Amino acid sequence: MIERESFFLLHQTLYFLVAFGAILLSIKMLVKKRILSEFSNSKFSSKFFLLCFTIIVGLRAYNVGTDTGNYYNAWNVYSLSDVKGDMLYYLIMYGVKIIGLNYQFFLFVDASIFSILLYFSLKNLSKFFKVHQFLLLFAFLSFFFSLSLSINVVRQGNALMLLLLAYSFFILGKPKKYLLLCLTGALFFHLTAIIPIMAFLIVYFFKKLSVYFWLGLYFIALVLSYLDYGILNISPLLVDLLEGDKRLTYIEFDDTKYVIGFKPQFAIFNTVFLFLGLYLLKNLKVKEKFRILLKYFMLSSILFFMAFQIPFSDRWGLFSWIVIPIFMGQFFSFYNPKRIAYLFQTVFLILIFIYFNIYAKS
Repeated sequence: MIERESFFLLHQTLYFLVAFGAILLSIKMLVKKRILSEFSNSKFSSKFFLLCFTIIVGLRAYNVGTDTGNYYNAWNVYSLSDVKGDMLYYLIMYGVKIIGLNYQFFLFVDASIFSILLYFSLKNLSKFFKVHQFLLLFAFLSFFFSLSLSINVVRQGNALMLLLLAYSFFILGKPKKYLLLCLTGALFFHLTAIIPIMAFLIVYFFKKLSVYFWLGLYFIALVLSYLDYGILNISPLLVDLLEGDKRLTYIEFDDTKYVIGFKPQFAIFNTVFLFLGLYLLKNLKVKEKFRILLKYFMLSSILFFMAFQIPFSDRWGLFSWIVIPIFMGQFFSFYNPKRIAYLFQTVFLILIFIYFNIYAKS
């Protein structure tokens, strides 16, 4: 069992090893200008580092991460008959329990599910965008929410990994049955997955609407959020939509200490990556399906801004943040004529990790 202090030290060490590999690989791409097939044999293996990540997360102590202790209580108290929603997570939990294994093993199973889903998502995206898979993994691990998905919001984390896998199947043009399987699994892991699913379906079925239309709505939402207009104005409809999901009872926040209201740091964060996405759309040889992902990012960001009125709105932010590594990873694309961007991109992502995981917490 890895105790709290050791856990975060190991996680940061692992990240900087990945970052060091990303720097070396970026320099190699810049100097030697190798073709894609040569880089596929790189010694910096995403599989190896994902395995290390799985071991660290799976062997964490019960006081590491918000949800780790919460589900330990569920492990000890609840029975299978108590399961009503998000049943897939609990079925896995009780399946491990029934065969006589302990909670630590369940944590390892949970971490393995997360990593396996992430691996196949990155593999698909790497193939489609012609980006080295290791650099996509590096981009994902650089963001503050990557670890949180695996230790703080574990049901939602697995649900979002299934959504990411579904998005990767979508851009690869895989049969619809693969998408439906992922989307159904996401809903059974966490019911709130219905929100990003609906957002994606809206963008898909109205894909003829231009990027500028969604861009206009994006900035209107920012202004409305700043003026304190948002989800509370329509919360009864939202609660009805999610069938009274108990995890949304934080809409009634009279006694909570969570800071609510307009959050400029998140507004700036999402807007920065929106403009990076627009740059990709204009300058890189991305395909039409990336345009849909960019529109999805804008719509899910709009929902996030509207949720600033309620506690735990950062969980809504995850719906948009989950596609940011896809944006950033494309700067490593072999189609990018400005190869110096590989190195700039790497340094930029490392600085993001340092700020959110070290500086901001000091």
